Amino acid sequence: MGFQITSLDVAEQYERASNRCLSRDCRVFLDPGTPEVEYTQCLIRRHKVNQGTAPLPRRIHQSTKEVKYQQECHQSYVNKASKLPTCPQYKCLSALLLDLVSRLSEFLEAQMYYFSLTAVGHRQPQPTAFFSFDGEFSVVSLDFDVMRRKEEVDQGTLKLKEEIEKLGGLCFSSTNRISVVGGAIIRKFMCVHEASVALPEKNPRQRALKVEPKSMQGELEIVVVADESHRFFPGQRTVVRFRLIG
Repeated sequence: MGFQITSLDVAEQYERASNRCLSRDCRVFLDPGTPEVEYTQCLIRRHKVNQGTAPLPRRIHQSTKEVKYQQECHQSYVNKASKLPTCPQYKCLSALLLDLVSRLSEFLEAQMYYFSLTAVGHRQPQPTAFFSFDGEFSVVSLDFDVMRRKEEVDQGTLKLKEEIEKLGGLCFSSTNRISVVGGAIIRKFMCVHEASVALPEKNPRQRALKVEPKSMQGELEIVVVADESHRFFPGQRTVVRFRLIG
């Protein structure tokens, strides 16, 4: 009855021929002519393992501590994240800007159509319109210390404001308010937006509508705070709130 030589048998034969230690985590060269197939320290350790007196490998201790630490950190992050108020979450800044601009454009267009149908016989559009947007996105950061990176955060906030201005056709005032609450950096920008609305002509016999600008007050709030929702990576969370009324 024949037998099959496995890859392990071939490997052991190769190690014997190359005069290396057969211990898989050693593989050092043995002295020429020695009858042993394992290094002296490997033999001693193997005997201690068989007797149950050998300590656990260092990497097992480290991995056990790391897993325990990761579990504790994850639970801590979950507890902290659950206490934070949440807004609609977007995958990235581009997705948030796209949705904000789309919603704002649809709101202004719907407002113009609404007033064009209801303004006949009235000199002032009614009622007051109100637009609201809330959204947030998160990115990986170097650490949780947002205040230490305040200058970098401020530059990112101003760049985000400029993107909203350019895409939404808005113009925010150069003056803004900044405050720090609970480790979060909050910036507020004000704007006056001239929206187009349809009003009736002065002559009540004429049914034609005249497009005139309508002044609306706007406020943009950008909040930057540490994001501790991930179990391993520090993050930075940006919340965008925009209101337009008039």
